[in-house]
This record gives sequence, C-alpha cells and structure tokens, in this order.
Amino acid sequence: MIVREIYESEWIDHLLDDELAGWSYLGAQALYDYYWTIAIKDCKPFILDLDFIRSEWSEYLEEDARNRFGVEHEITEIGLNMHPRVEEVIAFKHTDLNAWRYLIKLKR
Repeated sequence: MIVREIYESEWIDHLLDDELAGWSYLGAQALYDYYWTIAIKDCKPFILDLDFIRSEWSEYLEEDARNRFGVEHEITEIGLNMHPRVEEVIAFKHTDLNAWRYLIKLKR
C-alpha cells in the first residue's frame, strides 16, 4: 500500500465531495482536527476512508441533536451526553447560521 500525506484542504474536499454524507465545510474541518489529533497522539497515520468516517459520524443541527439525542452544548463542553447510544460528540459553532452544530458518533 502506498500512503500519501494529504493537506487539510484536500481532506475537506474529499469529505465535501461525499454526497452520501452531506458534511458542512466546518463539519469536515472538525473531523480533520479530530483525526489529526488522534494520529499525532498515537504516532501513526490515519488512512482516509470515507465509508468508515460516514459510518462513524453524523452531522446534526443544534435542534435535531437536542431532539434526537438530548445533546446540549453545555453538556458537550464537559464531555458528557444524555443519550446512552452516543459515544462521542464534537460541537462547533456554525458561523453562517450562528448556531451550534454537532458531529455525533454512536456506540456500536
């Protein structure tokens, strides 16, 4: 296997081109930051696999996340969530909408 390092902009472009996922630009950027941090911490590369990322994460508007999983921004700030199926939450402010958005990873 040949592995090539890609830049953040390439990563984001690949995620945005994935029509099945429908990531926002900021959501794709948050996922890049998340996996970059893990790769640095573990000292091993992360292979960009769109199917894997799409199966792990879903992006929600603030109201949808609240209604479906009970996720509130104040809760995600301290790393907790209210729903037993939620494994991890990444919160980010969507500047265009001036509202919070969430990437939610469900437990398997």
